[in-house]
Amino acid sequence: MNDDLHIVNLSTYTRPAVVENYRQDWVEYGSDNQYYKYLIDRYIGSTTNHSIINGVSNMIYGHGIQATDSDEKLNEWIQFNSILSKEDVKKVIFDLKLLGEGAFQVIYKDGGKKVSRLKHIPRETLRAQKTAEGEVKKYYAHPDWEDIKKNKPKPYPVFGKGKNETEILVIKRYVSGYKYYAPVDYPGGLAYAEMEEEISDYLINDIQNGFSGTKVVNFNNSIPDENKRRQIKDNVVRSLTGARGTKVIVSFNASKDTETTVTDIPLNDAPEHYKYMSEECFKKLIVAHRVTSPMLLGMRDGSDGLGNNADEIKTATQLFNSVVIKPYQQLIVDAITPVLLKNKINLDLYFKTLMPIDFIDTENIDDNKDEKEKETGVKEDLSAVHENFAKKLEGEYLDESVWELYDESEVGSHEDEQSALDRIEGMNIGLKQTLSVEEKSAWGDVGLYKLRYKYDGEDSGSSRVFCTEMLKRNDSNKYGMLYRKEDIDKLSSEAPNAGFGLEGAAEYDLFLWKGGPNCKHSWKRMIFFRKRKNGKFLPKSKTKELENDLRVANNPFVPQKGQEGQRNSDRPDKGYAK
Repeated sequence: MNDDLHIVNLSTYTRPAVVENYRQDWVEYGSDNQYYKYLIDRYIGSTTNHSIINGVSNMIYGHGIQATDSDEKLNEWIQFNSILSKEDVKKVIFDLKLLGEGAFQVIYKDGGKKVSRLKHIPRETLRAQKTAEGEVKKYYAHPDWEDIKKNKPKPYPVFGKGKNETEILVIKRYVSGYKYYAPVDYPGGLAYAEMEEEISDYLINDIQNGFSGTKVVNFNNSIPDENKRRQIKDNVVRSLTGARGTKVIVSFNASKDTETTVTDIPLNDAPEHYKYMSEECFKKLIVAHRVTSPMLLGMRDGSDGLGNNADEIKTATQLFNSVVIKPYQQLIVDAITPVLLKNKINLDLYFKTLMPIDFIDTENIDDNKDEKEKETGVKEDLSAVHENFAKKLEGEYLDESVWELYDESEVGSHEDEQSALDRIEGMNIGLKQTLSVEEKSAWGDVGLYKLRYKYDGEDSGSSRVFCTEMLKRNDSNKYGMLYRKEDIDKLSSEAPNAGFGLEGAAEYDLFLWKGGPNCKHSWKRMIFFRKRKNGKFLPKSKTKELENDLRVANNPFVPQKGQEGQRNSDRPDKGYAK
């Protein structure tokens, strides 16, 4: 007979054994060091447990890791994405939910000075090193802990404890009493996951056997030898049973008077009984995983329809996101932050939520734009702000019949420009005129020369709104729109590119940093000389823009030194303030 009897004890939860074997350097986890395999089997075998773990893992990842300051710290954001891939993050999150812990390999470059990659390593392949100090300093890795005779487990130091070598970063919740391994957050549900598997196997076996009871096949004419009996039994079993189990008893008797007798114990109301057990498993697993509503994970609790109480679903979503999802997300961000700091990457990271925007209580969110972005996952649209600031920068178009372009070049720093003015003041070759100081430019209205600045470059189609708006103005005139230095400085004090200032300051040096990090545009110094006819100055211009611009100058021979005049995209620092 097939003696396949299983007893599921639902009254208690058995804590996995943590064994320090004196013959080994690592600590075993669970019976035969296979507790992680036990958890994986409960994931594969239980429909409800499988669905919940998949759903929660997807909600933790959401739309992936984002940074509120990704635009302002573009270089750091690019580095971050080169170090940590989306797939590695997803895998670690899945391990963290399923196994209670997730792990990265921290791979170094440049002799251990910088991190090259954060790579997922399956948590079930790692075992903690024994320690008497309460702090694990190494993890041993092996692809198959059931077979470690051929290849010995390889030790890796934990993050921060190595010397220019690959390290292991384990992410786990703190649980009192667990020094080596953190338990899963659904321990009470494991017995119900196992029970659900048993019910599933039993019902499948029932279906494969046509819902019939145990069959007794008697051969009463004689008792064959042992080999013949085994052959006859195998033939009968193959004919009358499915693959899940044997519901046939093959009995060989000397005569009909000595035939086998089987007493059947029927189960009354079997369909209702199994329905109750299945529903109980479902409910207990939902509670164990702290799921506020099965609908959040695309599951139904057996009731008809999808429900129409939107307020309850909204409340359940907000509660589940706050109590379950966000703590996991913050745990991951806190764990990887010290690794990123090795590369001087200091980003304000968060996970972009899957929660519908309609479910987010935006009224009670802090007015801080970064906090709003973390809650909603929506970056503040500064396009209109940048466009308006560009429009606030007043400029002028020069009359080509009055002014002739003498020289043009990319500008230097503020100090270079001031040096030019100081030198030309000593020369002062222009005519003496009576002008109001308020109406002329201290940076360019001295002598015969006129100094203005032009925002120069091409619109790539992906340029910032500020840059696009500034470049549009150059299409209406041969020289383009020109600006006084004072006007540029004035706009700099009004945050033309919000958030791009040094350490987030409102003021932003538009003259030095142009459109922002990696900007491919520049300020062009345009020096004009007032045209003369027969040795005389041309008459006063009739255009409103030039009514008071009669004494203008700048030294056209000042060399441009340093890298201040470069486009930000060509600078070594790419236009990021240090």
